[in-house]
Amino acid sequence: MKYPNNKELEYLTLSSMMNDEDCFYHAITNTNDDFFYHEESKEIYNQIVMKKGQVSSQLLIKEAESPERKILIDKISELFTDYDDYVEAVETLREYRNKRKLLKSLEHAQKRFESDSYDTLTDRLSLEMLVEDNPTDKDNIIDPTERSVEALEEFYEKLSNPDIETGLKYIVDDRNGRTTGFPSLQESLNGGKGGDLIMIAAKTGVGKTAFGVNLARLFSLQQNYAGYYQNVEMRKEEIEGRLLAPLANVKVTEITESKIEGTKEERDIKVSRIGGAFDKYRQSKLYTSVIPDLTISKSIALAKRIDRQKGIDYMIVDYIQRMQEMGSNESPWDQLFNIAKQLKIIAQTLDIPVYILAQRNDAGDVEGAKKMMNECDAVLYFEPFNRYDDKEKEIMQNTINPDKWDKVNYKIIKRKVRRDNNNLPIYCAFDKTKNYITEVR
Repeated sequence: MKYPNNKELEYLTLSSMMNDEDCFYHAITNTNDDFFYHEESKEIYNQIVMKKGQVSSQLLIKEAESPERKILIDKISELFTDYDDYVEAVETLREYRNKRKLLKSLEHAQKRFESDSYDTLTDRLSLEMLVEDNPTDKDNIIDPTERSVEALEEFYEKLSNPDIETGLKYIVDDRNGRTTGFPSLQESLNGGKGGDLIMIAAKTGVGKTAFGVNLARLFSLQQNYAGYYQNVEMRKEEIEGRLLAPLANVKVTEITESKIEGTKEERDIKVSRIGGAFDKYRQSKLYTSVIPDLTISKSIALAKRIDRQKGIDYMIVDYIQRMQEMGSNESPWDQLFNIAKQLKIIAQTLDIPVYILAQRNDAGDVEGAKKMMNECDAVLYFEPFNRYDDKEKEIMQNTINPDKWDKVNYKIIKRKVRRDNNNLPIYCAFDKTKNYITEVR
């Protein structure tokens, strides 16, 4: 029996990826090279997806190694019609892909038909189809006979080394042996775990981006984790200034505007420190994107690509409300819930913690937060500390040593933490001129 395929639909899909951005990001997220039966289609598809962004036919033609391939790409590029035709083509290719997998499984079963029992044949056929369609699904069925031995070994390993399962560390020791970062977050979350979705919310201008950048600095520049930071509204120069100012011990504006303050000697020292901070940035594995029109499809597609090309340990999305699509039939809170749900899936698929920054309204809430909280493993509100509120002041004074009271100007409220029942705020010092946040213990 012939394996089902359609070369014309394969070419139409490739043409759509070359000519339309929406088609490109949809394809990156929803297809792989198994959708293509013909080898030349697979090769062109993989050539497209390995690039950093949407690829034009001119670039592919330029990179083609043979005249025949150049002619083929030029021919393919002219086939694009519209998004609806592209989606219909992809769904047909998906059907053909699944039928090919079924046919292969039936062929394997036929070879074992005489030797295996009916139950063995059907069980193997079902398992092959399950694993083939989604390789991660096989991990969803846990056999206690096998798992109990493995789980006990993991228990003993963690017993002898409790830090082995802490995930990304929210703390780091400086040169003087002092712990900086967020020790209470480390205790509450036991580190940044793969599969976690963590929301950090603040009002406009209060510090949500500052918090996200501080996490990126803590993870990737002060430690060696590979991270991916998606931003929707800030220039890359501003992100870099906020990221590097604390490392150089200068104001953010001294980097972003190159206006170095002080005497000539002081300026020379600062310039040297700024150069050192940029060198640390160069050696890091922090990848960033500035995308004003970021959608959830684009976000997931880029995350999968950067993970495939570089490998990442965490991801920060700044910020979730800007990912909503104009003209959608869904309510704003339903959109946010679905975006959070898909980001939770990508956290589990890539086995990384994903941090989403969210904006709080004037009342202090996040639109749709109640539904989104169901998807989140932790929801943290970052806000100024009101030292004129006697109740707030009393809680802080019962938690922080008296010699550190004056350092506190912000706090983290734990609206939800799945693995912690300590509801006390986490008190912080936020130096806005240097964009530096650290916990006050």
